[in-house]
This record gives sequence, C-alpha cells and structure tokens, in this order.
Amino acid sequence: MLTPKIAFLDSGIGGISTMLYAQNKIPNAQYIYLGDNSNAPYGSKTLRDLKSITIKNLIYILSYKPDALVIACNTLTTSLLPFIKEFCNLPVFGVSPPIEKEIIKGNKVFLICTPITASYYYGLKNVTVLPLQNLAKKIEENKFNLKKECFYEEREIIFKAISKIPNNKKLTTILGCTHYNFAKNLIFDHKKPHNIISGDQITINHLITQFRPIKNIKIACNNQVIFIGKNANINEKFYFSVVKN
Repeated sequence: MLTPKIAFLDSGIGGISTMLYAQNKIPNAQYIYLGDNSNAPYGSKTLRDLKSITIKNLIYILSYKPDALVIACNTLTTSLLPFIKEFCNLPVFGVSPPIEKEIIKGNKVFLICTPITASYYYGLKNVTVLPLQNLAKKIEENKFNLKKECFYEEREIIFKAISKIPNNKKLTTILGCTHYNFAKNLIFDHKKPHNIISGDQITINHLITQFRPIKNIKIACNNQVIFIGKNANINEKFYFSVVKN
C-alpha cells in the first residue's frame, strides 16, 4: 500500500497540536493540514454559519483524496461530527473532551472550552463547565508571541472558577479546545490543577487502529506535511516554530 494520507481540519493553529502527536505515533504517513484561520474562532459562531463554512472546507480537503480525516477541533466535533462523517464517506475521527473517562475514575471535571462546546456539557454531575469566549481568539492572534500577559483575564476567570469547586483536590481540568494546548503552560503555571488533559491522545489512538492492520506500507513520505488553504503559509510557519522548539 502507498503511504497513508491523513488530513487534519481545524479553525486555525489548534489542530497542529493534535497532528504533532499523530506524527509521533504514525511516522510513516503523509499529513495534510487545513487551518481555517480566517474564520477563527469557531466557538462563537452560529451552527448554521459553522455548517456552511465546514462544507466548503470539506469539499476542498476531499479534493486531496485523504485516507482518513481528523476533525482537530472540539467545536466541530461536538456540533457536527455525525454530519461530517456522512458527508465525507471515509474514516473520520473527532477530538472530544474525555469527560466520561474521568468521571468513571471518580474524578471531578473542570472543562474549559468554547461557548458552542460548553452548551453540550452543561448539567452533568461532577462537571463544572467554563465557556471562554475569547481564549482561542487570543491564542490565534498572538500565536507567534505567546506570553502569560496575553491571558491575564482568562487566568483570573479560570482560577476563580476552580476555587469555587468544592473538594477540588481530585480535579481534572480538561482542555476543550485544541488551541488551548499551546497556552496551557502560560495559563496554569504556578497554580496548576492536579491533572490537565485533552482529548487528542484518545483521538490519535483511535486513528492508529485504522492503520495498524496495514502491512508493507511504502514509507515514501516520512512525516511530510502539506499545508493547504489560503492560510497555509501562516500555519506552516507556526508549525515549524513549534517543531524547532
């Protein structure tokens, strides 16, 4: 079989964090990345607008004939994954907050996410949901100069919310947006919760099973990444800045 071709879709740079994890686990693949920075952030859009944007992006991605697609965006996964799977007719993997897994462990969950994602998780027992309107946008806008000072407002909101959770010793903070992976060390520095996770690893583990049975893969493109779309140069530049660090 030829080298598997795996496509990633996100509202900007956030999905690069998921793709980097995939590259470590599946090095014998070619990667295609579409970061829709021009329409970021997705988390504050209406579902109608989000669906319209996504259809256009999916048509474009499918023209590259990928073997699998990763929706590296919690907002898209939460709101449109069944539609995307039906539209694409190929293996599709989304990134979701691993809430159930933590609840089964007996942990309390503190979910920080976009407003759209938050709307799907309100009311769950032992789950505190904090929608952050502007965090993904700030990360996108400051991607080449991320500093703690960029997130002063969000830090105050997050730590105030954590302090109100009773018996928060056994607390898992879940990052419900892939953009947040690039700012977590700036936000949770000296006040780190006991456990900070996201859904990326679970997603990529599912992706691995898709290609595990494949034998005799021709390793023609070892971790090659093709950035597509009108923001390709921006995302490529950010990708290499992260890889070098």
